[in-house]
Amino acid sequence: MDVINILDAISANMIAAGEVVERPASALKELVENAIDAGATTISVEIKDGGNTLIRVSDNGCGISKNDLPVAILRHATSKIKSGADIDGVMTLGFRGEALAAISAVSKLSIISRKESEDFGNLLTAEGENVTVEEVGCPVGTTVLVEELFYNTPARRKFMKKDSTEAAACRAAVEKAAVSHPEISFRFTSDGEQKLVTSGDGVLKNAIADAMGAAFAKGLIEVKGSAENVSLSGFVTTPEAARGRNNGVNVFINGRYVVSKTVSAALKEAFRSYLPHDRYPAAVLFLTLPPKAVDVNVHPAKIEVKFANERSVYEAVYYGVRTALERADAFTGGEDDIFVTGGDITPSPKRTPSFAPAYDLGMKQSEAIFKAEDFVPTELDIIPTVIPQAKPEDTATRFSSPTLSFPEQRVMDEKPPYRYVGEVWNAYIMAETEDAFYVIDKHAAHERILYEELRKSTSAESQGLLTPVVVELTAAEADTLISERDYLLSLGFEIDAFGDKSVALRAVPAAISDSAALPAVLEQLAASLTEGGALPFNERVDKALFTVACKAAVKAGRRNTEEDNKWIIDRLFENGSIKYCPHGRPVAKVFTRREANKWFDR
Repeated sequence: MDVINILDAISANMIAAGEVVERPASALKELVENAIDAGATTISVEIKDGGNTLIRVSDNGCGISKNDLPVAILRHATSKIKSGADIDGVMTLGFRGEALAAISAVSKLSIISRKESEDFGNLLTAEGENVTVEEVGCPVGTTVLVEELFYNTPARRKFMKKDSTEAAACRAAVEKAAVSHPEISFRFTSDGEQKLVTSGDGVLKNAIADAMGAAFAKGLIEVKGSAENVSLSGFVTTPEAARGRNNGVNVFINGRYVVSKTVSAALKEAFRSYLPHDRYPAAVLFLTLPPKAVDVNVHPAKIEVKFANERSVYEAVYYGVRTALERADAFTGGEDDIFVTGGDITPSPKRTPSFAPAYDLGMKQSEAIFKAEDFVPTELDIIPTVIPQAKPEDTATRFSSPTLSFPEQRVMDEKPPYRYVGEVWNAYIMAETEDAFYVIDKHAAHERILYEELRKSTSAESQGLLTPVVVELTAAEADTLISERDYLLSLGFEIDAFGDKSVALRAVPAAISDSAALPAVLEQLAASLTEGGALPFNERVDKALFTVACKAAVKAGRRNTEEDNKWIIDRLFENGSIKYCPHGRPVAKVFTRREANKWFDR
């Protein structure tokens, strides 16, 4: 007995609709994209009951002719491509010819459309197998009405969420379309209440403000960048405007909203040293690639894509966002900076900390425990040297993007005077200005200071060790360090091979002072450079510098001298843009005099 059945067209469309039309917002997204592809300059969207009862999308686009109307709701009927070979170069948002067929299969569908060359328009109504077309009067463009969505698939309707939730999803779909096409004016109405209007003036920042709110737009910095065949533009939030949920990233590839793990990973890495672990950036990023470099035919809803070269996409986002953050730190000041409050307290003189680089010639490696409180270096204790640097163009090429470079951290014109108060719990430094009181995490602050010094690779100063530090590594780690010896030399590390799996450290950056930490520093440096081979070398170096700074920074639990702590405070006040350690932890908490007066009703 034969058991294989060929389904009729209606049944096949109802099954296919489950992939394309997941909820009202899915149908709305497809209709809005059709309007955009039609060349509309104004698009009006109305929904009722979260889109379950009604979805109406009207546009002033090119319209659909009378003969094309009944064909438009057939499966795989499209005006965007003529054959499968055209998919490689598709630039329109739609191309599969499935949306209208899927929507008509699970709703009562009406389409009213008129082309500019026609005197009258036409009305198509479709309910199941019943399809009619009649002449009507209407303006140029197209209006699509979707009524009683999932009326003939009650099992699917049971999975719909509350009307308010579905309405919010519909609004989000319109917001993304409005941001991706700022040249189009959008209007969104829910249950008779106007929720969204955009100007359509073509200015991206205005479209973001209209769609996502003026407060969100205010906390954005511009991003631009490029890599091989990839250009990046858009905006990201400042670290201060980061949010508590990881749901604010909007990525558009050639004008299409997508969800990309590659872009999200690059954005996360770019913000790594700017945000605490529980805060997340928001962004509106546009990437433009050659059509053949991206595959949009991956997901039924076209929300996922594949890249021919993911690394170039990653680098464009990582370096573009990182450079924007660095530039914002370099040129913004005032209220956003932590260490800016001035006063009339006598400033402290310049000083050299007791944990300045120093190594004891007579100590064994196992006994080389540095004590900042009682160590006074002599001429025999250290050999200060400046190691010849690699050519600037070589190190710049390795450390920065081919098209972007990191600006220097902003240095304040005048360091505000302060009074050193003390240190508590061997972990926190306290300082007072005329208008504020600071509690500084000494490890986090010193870690960031060291990181900023280490990453200035083209001007790194080194000091030679009288007794080389020999560290045993894995074969892969030893090979990595030796193969990158010249580049590490530009960072201040002089390293030689010492057997099959060991290396000898002969000099270190002048910023590193704790000799006892050197073996751990080298081990972590080797591990960071060896791991993540798929990542760009530049990023692996940056991660390695995070670890080196952490290992070399002063530790909580050991009391510093007053001079040491003042040196840290000086560096923070001089570089007012430092707010977080390389791992994203805040370096200081500030309490203003005004806040204190409020606490005590003064």
